[in-house]
Amino acid sequence: MPLEIKGEAMELIRALVELSLFFFFVVYLPLRYSIRKDNEHSSKISSILENNGIEKKDCIIAVSWPVENERYFLDKTNNFFYVIEKKDYKFIKKDLHHLIKCELQLGGNLVNSTSLGDQIVRGTVGAALFGVAGALIGGMTAESTSYIKKANQAVIRLFFYDTETPFVAINLDKGSFLLWQESVINQYDFEKCVFTFYGTILALNNERKLTSKE
Repeated sequence: MPLEIKGEAMELIRALVELSLFFFFVVYLPLRYSIRKDNEHSSKISSILENNGIEKKDCIIAVSWPVENERYFLDKTNNFFYVIEKKDYKFIKKDLHHLIKCELQLGGNLVNSTSLGDQIVRGTVGAALFGVAGALIGGMTAESTSYIKKANQAVIRLFFYDTETPFVAINLDKGSFLLWQESVINQYDFEKCVFTFYGTILALNNERKLTSKE
C-alpha cells in the first residue's frame, strides 16, 4: 500500500475514533443519565401517589420542564389539587372546596384574576373541561390575550381558605405539557396548555359550587 494511501486511511480511522468518542461521552452518556434520572423521578412520583391513594387516571397532570421539576395534579373525580415539589418530593394536597381566588400571570403581566362568584366562571358552566380555554380567552381583552403569544412563562396562583398553606404557585413554561389518562396533550401549544389547566381549575371549582347549591 502506497504511503500516501496508508496515511489517508490512518487519518480516516483517527477521525472515526474521535467521532465515536465524542458521541459516547457527549451524546450517549448524558442521554442515558437523563433517561435514568427521569425514570427514577417518575418512579418516586408514582410511589407518592400510590401511598396517598391517588389514581393517575383521575388527574390532569401539568408537567413543568425539565421533567424533574414540580408536577401539578388536578383530581377531577375528587376535586383536589396536588403538588409534588422538586425539593425533597414534598407532597401538598389542597381541597378545591377551599379555593377562594385564582390568578393567571403571563410574562409578568396579570391577565386574569377570578374570585369565587366572578362572572368569568359562569362561562364554563356545562362546558367540557378541555373546552374552557375558549371561554376564558373570550372573557379577556385583546391586550391581555396578546401577552400569551409573547410569554415564555406562566404562573397560576391559587389562594385557599387555609392558614397552613394559603397560597400555591404553579409555574409553567414553553416546555410544559399536560398528561391526561397516560396521553400527552397540548405539548406544542403553550396557549392551550396554560388555559386548559387554568380553565379546568375554574370549571372544577364551579362544579363544586353548583353541586353545593343543589
